Amino acid sequence: MAKFPEYPVLIVDDEDHVLRVLGRVLGADGINNVITCNDSMQATKIIEQKKISVLILDLNMPYLSGEELMRMVRVDHPEQSIAGKAASASGVGERNA
Repeated sequence: MAKFPEYPVLIVDDEDHVLRVLGRVLGADGINNVITCNDSMQATKIIEQKKISVLILDLNMPYLSGEELMRMVRVDHPEQSIAGKAASASGVGERNA
């Protein structure tokens, strides 16, 4: 049985290998309720359909950056209490959303 089944995690990154690695890391820690997508626009649709507890975002994505996506979620879905983390592998930085 998963340790954290009630906490859905959405990982959004435009690089598939990052999605796979983060999914495996979370799974190894008992977090198996993980949804991944490689498109920020697709992420907005997922957030409209599901209650997400944790959002892990890439800062540098096409269409909407991680920061823009988090701002949109906070404005469009204030009823969802989402913990967010945005980061970039390119060395740009890391931010709590």
